[in-house]
Amino acid sequence: MIGLKSGYVWVTDTRVNQFLYNVKVLDEGVDGVQRIYSSHARIVVEASNSQVLHCWDQSGRNGDKEYSAYNPYNFFMGVQSTLSIDGNVKSSSYDDTGNQAMVLSTSGSMWYLSWIESVTLRLKYCHNPQHSVSSAEFKYVAPGEFTIEKEQDQLYSFD
Repeated sequence: MIGLKSGYVWVTDTRVNQFLYNVKVLDEGVDGVQRIYSSHARIVVEASNSQVLHCWDQSGRNGDKEYSAYNPYNFFMGVQSTLSIDGNVKSSSYDDTGNQAMVLSTSGSMWYLSWIESVTLRLKYCHNPQHSVSSAEFKYVAPGEFTIEKEQDQLYSFD
């Protein structure tokens, strides 16, 4: 899949170097597709200058309709949902399924997103003019798997 500035996504078959089709995924007024994340569970599209993240479920069901999620012509047939944060997406990291994400916004917030529960949860708001947060990585660690041995020096003040 290739995201375009026009808000379209081109679906291609790289095995045979063939264009399959395009689909309009973003509304007018955004600067195009910034990032596409896809997995067996969902496709997530982030816009360049929007607070809204778009997601298409890949479960093979849309209401009463069933479809093959493995057929590229059906990639955007799943139920579409959206989640919003307080600024444009600066950086994002998804778990293996795309069901959960850590997202940094341009307004300095760190967000946890869950597409399964349709939840956005602001974890931290960082404000330090000398050190801005530029990326985050999603890694799930079960409770009790580690203990904090020593508190680190804080470069940021969190609200």
